[in-house]
Amino acid sequence: MHGRKPRTEAMKRGSEVHAQLEEEVYTSVQIEVATKEDAWGLRVWNVIQGLRTLRETGMTRELEVWGVVDGEVVGGVIDEVSFMCPDVELEAEATHARAVARGEEPPQQPRATLPTDQRGLDEYIHPKSPAPKKRKLYITDVKTRSVASLPRGASFRPTKLQLMLYHTLVSSLAAGDTPLSALAARYELDTQRTFSPAFVAQVATLADEVYYDAPSSAEEVASAPEPAGNELSRNDSLEKLWDVMMNLFIEIIGEGG
Repeated sequence: MHGRKPRTEAMKRGSEVHAQLEEEVYTSVQIEVATKEDAWGLRVWNVIQGLRTLRETGMTRELEVWGVVDGEVVGGVIDEVSFMCPDVELEAEATHARAVARGEEPPQQPRATLPTDQRGLDEYIHPKSPAPKKRKLYITDVKTRSVASLPRGASFRPTKLQLMLYHTLVSSLAAGDTPLSALAARYELDTQRTFSPAFVAQVATLADEVYYDAPSSAEEVASAPEPAGNELSRNDSLEKLWDVMMNLFIEIIGEGG
């Protein structure tokens, strides 16, 4: 049997917390859609803006992701994605536990870091080109609880599985391995259908008002983001907009990140 789970007071409170956190990063606006393709185009557009926010600030919230797991189309909304570790002590504990489980020597505590413009003595004696360092991506899930403590053991298992699923979906997207065709078949979408003019106009107007500041110098003109109206005019179907999103996943999180 299938059905919608009744909303409890805890669930309502959780929704309020999520809304508050999202508003710390984004400005919510209302967009009217005329077709299923418009609705999905808006969802993909929101992901595009989320990825750009991640690139510019190092953190984004409410990032929707999709993928195919064991032949089934699945999706979810990640509460927070960041290049900054949200809990350094917890990461150190997890790294130590993994090393012990593998029978390896636990890593030593890192020494105090030097200022970015200062090098250590060994770097002067043995100068070498630094190897490019892959940035870590942190996925955070926000839960509301009736007690002021973190879940442990069996209570933490559902959240752990959820985070593992998110990791799988993000990894697939960042590798360019998530086909739009699977979602199109599941939700009966015409990926080549042009977005409605009203939808494009609304997104362009509101997005430019919220996200775009007129550049005031030659340097800012050169690096200024493309106005949303121009971008949507060129990518006026779900298929084209999906390609923009996938390229950003690869650039920011995948091999280009």
